[in-house]
Amino acid sequence: LIDVTPPEKIAIVNDGPGIDVDSVNSLTALSANWVPAVEPESGIKNYWYAIGSAQGAIDVVAWSSTTLTSAVASGLALTPGSHYYFSVKAENNLGMVAESAYSDGVVIDTITPTASIKIWPDLDGASNVTVLKTGRYIVELQINEENKVSGIPTLEYRLSDGNKIGLSI
Repeated sequence: LIDVTPPEKIAIVNDGPGIDVDSVNSLTALSANWVPAVEPESGIKNYWYAIGSAQGAIDVVAWSSTTLTSAVASGLALTPGSHYYFSVKAENNLGMVAESAYSDGVVIDTITPTASIKIWPDLDGASNVTVLKTGRYIVELQINEENKVSGIPTLEYRLSDGNKIGLSI
């Protein structure tokens, strides 16, 4: 068997167990997955992964090996608001190691979103209710005492992206 080259650099490293995530709500565990490395001559023996507080750093989890294309590190002491990055490299069956690939990182977000409700009268005497939530959307609810045409009460809500849906109640 002749193999004079290391495996190719891993093309994609995702934070999380599936598609790439930008935040996690755990203070004790991180996970990542990656596409298999290409090594047509001698094949892949294992993968090495590490976790750091910056891309390329290994100050959270030192290099560890696995034969899988995913890893879960637990028992960690992670800091809310901090970013963490996986480094991953492949090793072939002759012991040659590829260049490291890096995830784009995750932030530790353990804060539970809060919600507030505001109720105020509309100019025509109908009640308007707005529910504000932190996160991706702000949801606005508007309750009309009755529909001007049918006389049936209606509920209208609008997402912060502008989508508007009306419901009869």
